[in-house]
Amino acid sequence: MNKKLLIYGLAFGSAAAALSYMYLSLSVYTKSSGLQFFFVFSEALLIPGIGIFLFLKSFKQSHLNEFTLGRAVFMSFILSVIIASAVSLVYSYIIQFKPELIAKIVDYKNNLIATSAKKLNKPQVEIDKALKNITFAHSSRAQFMNQLFLGASRGLFFGAIIAYLMKAKVNKD
Repeated sequence: MNKKLLIYGLAFGSAAAALSYMYLSLSVYTKSSGLQFFFVFSEALLIPGIGIFLFLKSFKQSHLNEFTLGRAVFMSFILSVIIASAVSLVYSYIIQFKPELIAKIVDYKNNLIATSAKKLNKPQVEIDKALKNITFAHSSRAQFMNQLFLGASRGLFFGAIIAYLMKAKVNKD
């Protein structure tokens, strides 16, 4: 079970990380919000959802007597955290070896905030605070925490729904 969990986690984590890398490298150059939505939706929900479904289906087929709701949700949680960790590692790689991508994204978002704030006549203090938050949001620590919490929540959510739909047993002990 542990080996299968790691294999599924790394396989779907690699796919999610590849999409995350493509999103980060294309987001500044591509103004298509549909394409950006596809990357974010796929990396955050679609790939982990498919991974959790396929893992639980495989686990149910090989361990039918052990397929309980609690175990399925816990394994989905762990699988999703592994996927999120893979995405976080790619982000750490980008920060370490290609910081110009992060700098371009931060500059792009800073320009958007500054333009929007000027149109809304916001005070300079609020603009500076928003710009500082954008810079922190793209730090390695912030991205790791974001991916970890996103992974944990989607693992619990998808795991519970998929296990329930697969009619997992509920222990009444």
